[in-house]
Parts: sequence; C-alpha cells; structure tokens
Amino acid sequence: MQFVHEFQNPRNLYEKLIRDYEQLDMVISGDNIFNFVTSAYLILEWVKKCDVSEGMKRFLKRASSDKNVKICKDILFCKKKFTVFIEDPNLEDGSEFKHKRRVSEYDIHAYKNGTKKFLLRIDDEEYDPFQFKEDIIELYDVYFKLKGYSRSEML
Repeated sequence: MQFVHEFQNPRNLYEKLIRDYEQLDMVISGDNIFNFVTSAYLILEWVKKCDVSEGMKRFLKRASSDKNVKICKDILFCKKKFTVFIEDPNLEDGSEFKHKRRVSEYDIHAYKNGTKKFLLRIDDEEYDPFQFKEDIIELYDVYFKLKGYSRSEML
C-alpha cells in the first residue's frame, strides 16, 4: 500500500488549513499560529491562479479585503509581528512548554472551561486566537462549499 500526500490544487492546501486549524485546538503555540496563517494566506494565492470564474472573482475580492487574511499576509511577509500569551495558573516556574498533549490536555478544553487564558497579540492589537482561526476557516469554508467540498466531509 502507498499513501500519497499531494499539494497540487487549492483543495489540498485547504485540507492542510483544516489540519492546522485542528492542531490549534490541541496546542496554541507560535509555531502552530504561524503554520495556520501561512496556509490561510497561501490558499488565496493558489485560488487566484487556479479559478478565474466570475463567482470566484467575487470571492477573491472579498477574501483579499478581509482583515484577518490581510493580517496573515502581513505576518507571512514580516510586516507584522505576533506573540502568543498563555496564562495558566497551574504552571510552575521553570516548566517546559509541551507541544504534544493528551486529548484531555488540549488547549480547546482549557479555553472552553476557562482554566487557561489565551491571547494573540499582533503588533499592538489583541485577538482571541480561537476566534481568529474560526473567522478565517469560515471564510474559506464558503469558497470550498461553492466548489462542492465540505469541511465535515474532510474530517
């Protein structure tokens, strides 16, 4: 048996964005934020080159002017810097950041039950990282639904 992982069209990058989105549910970190914003911006570039239908032109115009997509682009091209803050009252001094976690330790659970606080600072603006990723994925969900793909089918 052979497993093939390809990046040949915007859908492949959308699937990666979904994986990046899910990874942020597990662990909010600078690495995972950077992977997500990179995928989020680059999908737009792939769509521009692959789909020039009238409906897609409207979507591209909307997505290109979206505040969060612009932020992704600015981060990718070093026009904006970001910092991730995680406030965890149970964290002991000198603790190491855990990039791999058990399901029960996923950051989404701590976010929902309020046991940790998460902040994404992009230059001088502050964002809820979970809402930031949600807003971006919802924007792309619209495009891929028009193309006949659903995020729930890909999970």
